[in-house]
Amino acid sequence: MSEQAANKPQEFAREFFQISQRYTEQNSVSTTIALGEEAITLAVDDKTPIGALIREAFITSEKPSTFTLQIWDSSQGDALPDLSWAKDYLFQDIVVPRSVSGALRIAFDKSQGFIYVYDPTTNFGSIWMRDHSLLAYASFITPFRLMMSWMANNFSGEIIHASAIGVGDRGVLINGPSGSGKSTLGLHAALKGYPVLADDVALLSKSKIYSVYSRAKAQSSSTPLSLKNLATFEIADMTNGKTVIPFNNFGEKFLRSIDLRVLVLPIFAHLSHYEKLQPGVALKLLAPNSLRELFGGSPENFLRLSQLTKTTPAYRLALSEDSERNFENLLRIVEQS
Repeated sequence: MSEQAANKPQEFAREFFQISQRYTEQNSVSTTIALGEEAITLAVDDKTPIGALIREAFITSEKPSTFTLQIWDSSQGDALPDLSWAKDYLFQDIVVPRSVSGALRIAFDKSQGFIYVYDPTTNFGSIWMRDHSLLAYASFITPFRLMMSWMANNFSGEIIHASAIGVGDRGVLINGPSGSGKSTLGLHAALKGYPVLADDVALLSKSKIYSVYSRAKAQSSSTPLSLKNLATFEIADMTNGKTVIPFNNFGEKFLRSIDLRVLVLPIFAHLSHYEKLQPGVALKLLAPNSLRELFGGSPENFLRLSQLTKTTPAYRLALSEDSERNFENLLRIVEQS
């Protein structure tokens, strides 16, 4: 690669950050949100409906911030910087290889309409969203896990696609692909009075699980759980029929962190059953489920997941239509761990 070509991603990032800063100064408000024991200064235009949803989705923090994250779009007339250097990556959901981006982390999310740029040397990140009128409102949570993963890498933390609950002083991480039942298990626990930390995304750092979001989402048309006593809301433009559940419904039972003691990997099988897994088998299930949400992740992500399965008991939990029996088996797993 020529020196001129190698400089193109750096030039793109520099201009991208400059536009992001202008947008932030003109439109955005800043708040401090938690990322484990660290904090992020989040800047977003909360005068827009989706901007307000994004701001409210995170957990606030009073700690001094280590990271900065700005969110912007093209609504103010600013065009994106030159993207001709990125023609091989624009129309894929892909992280630009480090051989091209150098120290920078750059990703193009074609499916959602996002561009992510992060400089780990300054802990500064920026996310561009396409015009709000074209954006699925369901995007107010899920796309940010990639940026959070890049930031967490600075302190060897791992963003995991999982629900998380507490049973006594034991943290339970429930990992599986969408539709595997992990959210239902977590919400079932919360409705029965057990502490809850996460519905879809959790942070693992130094053997502790941390909440990242203050919201859960449930498929209102298919969940077997009764949500009628919770203060939920639905988003008019969210076409997937999901109900949003603020975790403050659960008061002090919404935990910010807990020690990890067991990993549970659920699967629907029309029967209730569980078995302990060898670390290698657990990793083969865990890694694809979690890394898929990080565009394949990095070698560092895979190594941390590998270490997790070596140090944490893991169980396969087969689920039936009987939510109560599924949960009883989950408690039995925790008791054995």
